[in-house]
Amino acid sequence: AEYDKARAANPKLPLVSFLYGEALMKERNDWAGAEAAFRAELAVDPNHYESNLLLGTLLREGGHVDEALRYLEHAARLRGDDLAVQFSLGAACLADGRLDDAQRLLEGVAAAAPGHLPTQMQLAVLYTRLGRPEDASRARARVARLTREADARSFQGVRESISDLIGRSADPAEAKKP
Repeated sequence: AEYDKARAANPKLPLVSFLYGEALMKERNDWAGAEAAFRAELAVDPNHYESNLLLGTLLREGGHVDEALRYLEHAARLRGDDLAVQFSLGAACLADGRLDDAQRLLEGVAAAAPGHLPTQMQLAVLYTRLGRPEDASRARARVARLTREADARSFQGVRESISDLIGRSADPAEAKKP
C-alpha cells in the first residue's frame, strides 16, 4: 500500500518502482507485476543495476532470452564483477546457445562460489551440450551433494523449530507462567 501511494504521488520518483517490483516478487510471487515495475524503474533510470538484473532474470526464466540478454548485458556493463549478473548472463548465454560465453561465465561463478547449486545445475547442462560427459557427470554429482546438504540443513532447521516448541503452551497466559 505504501509503494502504491508513493507511485501515485510521483511515478518518476527514483527507486519506488524498483522497490515495488521487489515487493511483488517476494511477497506476492507476482512476476508480471514485478516485470512491469522494473520496466517503470528503468524508464526513470536506465542504469539502475538491480532493475536491469532482475528484469533480465525474469525475462530469461520466462523464455524471452533475446530480450533478457539486452538487460543482463547492460547490468554486466554496470557491474560486471557481480556474481549475480555473471550467473544470470551465463544462464542466458546457455539458453541462447552461446556456449563459450556461458562456459566462461558459469565456470567463473563456480570458482568463486562452488556451493551455488543453480550454477552447478547450469554447468551440468552446459557440459552435456558441449559433449563433455565426464565433466557433466561431475557437475551432476556436485548437484546431488549440494541438494543433500541443503535438504539436511532444512530438516535440521525444522527439527530445531519443533524442538523449541515442544512443551510450550499455545495459550499466551500459560506461556507467561514460569
